[in-house]
Amino acid sequence: MKKLIFSVLAVAAFASAAAQSPEADPPTPVVQGIGGLQPIASFEDTPGNPLQEYVKVYRHTTIPREFTGHYYLNKEFQPGTLVVNEGDKTLNILMRYNAFKDQVEIRLGEEKDSIYVLPSLENITYKKPEYSFKFHNLKTTEEKEVNGYFIHYYDGENVKLLSKPMAHLQDEVKPRSSYDKYKPAHFSVKEFYYLLDESGKLKEVDLREKDFRKELNKNKAMNQYFSDHKIKSVEDVVEMLEYYEQHNQQS
Repeated sequence: MKKLIFSVLAVAAFASAAAQSPEADPPTPVVQGIGGLQPIASFEDTPGNPLQEYVKVYRHTTIPREFTGHYYLNKEFQPGTLVVNEGDKTLNILMRYNAFKDQVEIRLGEEKDSIYVLPSLENITYKKPEYSFKFHNLKTTEEKEVNGYFIHYYDGENVKLLSKPMAHLQDEVKPRSSYDKYKPAHFSVKEFYYLLDESGKLKEVDLREKDFRKELNKNKAMNQYFSDHKIKSVEDVVEMLEYYEQHNQQS
């Protein structure tokens, strides 16, 4: 299985040396305090392997009792597909997103105790039926840089719906008196949503009708759509953008 994944990534290997920056350590002492993911071995010891210095194997350590929650978009591994160069190479995997370290962790079915982290490259995509993960270096319409892994919920010709999951650590609350109770620190993950149009710039939006009316008001057909439909969820937005794309092509 290890040889298979290197075959899948062969077309990305040469790009990795140029595009991958050294892996930055997450802020301390948080990762050390929660155990985190500790590298235990190189992915492959074969001399001359082009991905050897980038790909590492990780194994769980236990999160101490004083921390609650987690920093994964979905804690459990879920079926997905690793895609290189829009389909030149593919591999079925189990995957989950670590929002704290901004990494997609994968498992190869037969190696249930090992977690693999691949280079953060724009030509590697992690696909699920509902969405896909892609690495980008982007800017907002206010010229603010937003880098890392994004979820692609919808990819149209004129507009895309992306989100950036971010891990949030709420500080512990220590008792101020004997009547107070200790409250451990808590991890949670929040998604920040963006529209990406033909300009290549991100526009942050909330999942509400007001924001999309403002951004898509050039299309007259949308006025009637907003009158007939409520926007409350990602699924609602995807359905709305499909309608928007269809009528953009007809106009």
